[in-house]
Amino acid sequence: MTQNELLQIAVTLTGYRSMIDGIRINFDTLENVGNEILSRVLSYKNVQGFLLFKPGTVIDKSEIESIPEIKFEIDDKSPSRRLRDRMYVYYTHVISDKAAGFETFYREELSKIGQKYLDCMEK
Repeated sequence: MTQNELLQIAVTLTGYRSMIDGIRINFDTLENVGNEILSRVLSYKNVQGFLLFKPGTVIDKSEIESIPEIKFEIDDKSPSRRLRDRMYVYYTHVISDKAAGFETFYREELSKIGQKYLDCMEK
């Protein structure tokens, strides 16, 4: 089996958690997965892919053939832009005192991050 082949495992959706930029979904299986499947699952850690979930106990081959083609939208954001956007979401949802404004919050937080690295080098 290659990493590009579909991985099919009977699972139960056991939970989810909202996150700032998505959700975390938990699945459990009672199936006795062999070493080959376990190895594949472990190799997928931090790999982006697609998840198809169908409640029930049977998947008909025609259902798989009818799945539309989906392509990832490439995100052109730089890592620093993505961090800034996430900090803004955090600022709008968590910070109660917004008198100084986001720009001040952003600069202060970046300064704290930078100082943390400097402190680590001094040890």
